[in-house]
Amino acid sequence: LYTLEKDVQRLSKRLNAKRRHLAELETGIRDTGIDLVAPGISTEQRVILLDDLRKMQTEHSDLRNHAIPELEHRLATRQADLAHLRADHQY
Repeated sequence: LYTLEKDVQRLSKRLNAKRRHLAELETGIRDTGIDLVAPGISTEQRVILLDDLRKMQTEHSDLRNHAIPELEHRLATRQADLAHLRADHQY
């Protein structure tokens, strides 16, 4: 029971951290997009910003489409396992 509870806590913390990082990426993507259209920005700076934007979008997509749903599924499975174990061992 203890091990399963710790696993649920660990997965929950990881999921929350991934969600926070996703929000940070969304802010970074927005801010980089704004910087791209700022007046007076050089072509070299635009190229660098576009590369940064591409990297952030790739990471955002991976988190949103793969990492977070996988963690959500694992957490839900562990929570269900924990609920069944608690139900089976009520005092």
